[in-house]
Amino acid sequence: MMQLPSHGTLQDIAIQGENIKSPRWTGLSLELRHMILECLANILNLEDLPIALYASVSKEWQSFFEPLLWQKLTFRPWISKSNFEGFREAIQRHQRSLIKTITLYLRMEVYRCHRCLQEVGGQHTLIERERVLYENLEELLSILALWAEGIPESGVSLELIGISVPNAGDRNRVSRRGRRRCIHRRSPAVSDPSAEIRSINSVVSKQGPVRRVPSITAISVCPTISWSCSSILLSHLCDGFPCLRRLDFEQQLGETRTLQQAIGNRVAFSIADRVPSLQRLSVWESRSRLISEAQSQSNSEKANALAAVLQTAVPTSFHLKELAITYVIDARNFFSHFNVLLSSGEALPPCMLERLVLSCQLGQLTTSPKELGCLLMAASQAATYMPYLKMLEVWSPGVGEGFFFRYEVKESEVDLTMAATWKFDVVSWQHGQGYRALRAWDEVASRHIDRRFNCAINTIDTVALPKLYSICSGLRSFESIRKWRKS
Repeated sequence: MMQLPSHGTLQDIAIQGENIKSPRWTGLSLELRHMILECLANILNLEDLPIALYASVSKEWQSFFEPLLWQKLTFRPWISKSNFEGFREAIQRHQRSLIKTITLYLRMEVYRCHRCLQEVGGQHTLIERERVLYENLEELLSILALWAEGIPESGVSLELIGISVPNAGDRNRVSRRGRRRCIHRRSPAVSDPSAEIRSINSVVSKQGPVRRVPSITAISVCPTISWSCSSILLSHLCDGFPCLRRLDFEQQLGETRTLQQAIGNRVAFSIADRVPSLQRLSVWESRSRLISEAQSQSNSEKANALAAVLQTAVPTSFHLKELAITYVIDARNFFSHFNVLLSSGEALPPCMLERLVLSCQLGQLTTSPKELGCLLMAASQAATYMPYLKMLEVWSPGVGEGFFFRYEVKESEVDLTMAATWKFDVVSWQHGQGYRALRAWDEVASRHIDRRFNCAINTIDTVALPKLYSICSGLRSFESIRKWRKS
């Protein structure tokens, strides 16, 4: 890690520079000094260091770094409720145009019995989390709703991040007798026995409707928020963003307790239907064992639940420009339902998709020429009805194995690229069984009559995929499929 000079050292350098006739800093050209400050700003951003410290070095440094202070604002309401009031009073018109991202952290508590510390009141936990999200977000939006002038041209991105914490103390503080006798009958789900159990409808009726905030153009919902809050709440909140263009919705990673939690992202597609301005939707689902089981069971209640998500997602895709779905819907199922919908004779709007990114279970894609051909044929049939399509990527992750397929329209050519840890002779397949599938993609590309069609099939070394999502680094849509946060 690069060691940056301390605040005192930086001030000493600035003071020495003022007293020396030919100081090193001021002797540099303005262009070079600006380049140095930009490099330093990049380091501060990568290392997550306090920019305010460097803004206090000198007037020149202040003029450069102070605008960066306003680019990303962070609120933690449980630490200080005065955060919002300070923001309301301090923000000036010229500072508003500098803001790019507002991050709202929320404590999403797990309510436990105060006698035995076991989790109780699951529904109460959900309701209380909804209340926390609604009340804090409503307070923030009440400030942003007053911005009639000075709004950034590109809009503001809102990040909702939940921190899951228990609301009970140390287990050692609970008496042994209390733990032994506790059966949750009289133990409240929260510390205050008289706490009101409020549903989201009662919260809305007491707080009033959500303020309409045209300055918010992008929302990122982290796993804890999406897992904790109902579709009623999230849909209601999105009514307050008439200019929303992008929604990133990420579900709980790892194992999930119920299939309903595992496919909770159905709400993201419902929101997309309610917001006409939305252009980009990214839904990242956990690689849940429950989803994998449901996808392999064609006639089951679990499979029907996934089918309901599919029936919501495919029609939603018609009015979006960019769509990325990970895990909750397999690419094979998406293309199949898309093609069935088109052949049903139902009146459908033109598909506006320009970029589509889907994941799929690896299955036998790297071992079965027939399965690979079926996937490519289904994808090409769907792409035929996507006249504005510029990028289509299908990918499957794994440790030591993986697959991706890309159709990309460039300025002077159209590229078809496949890469995988193949376990069959893919070159022979290309000139044999795969010829029909590749020919179908040639026909899709033929609508761009002024561009040359190229096809490339590559082999990925298993050593190059040491982690589950290593394959993602080879995707053109790497930044689109999810918010890659620092671990």
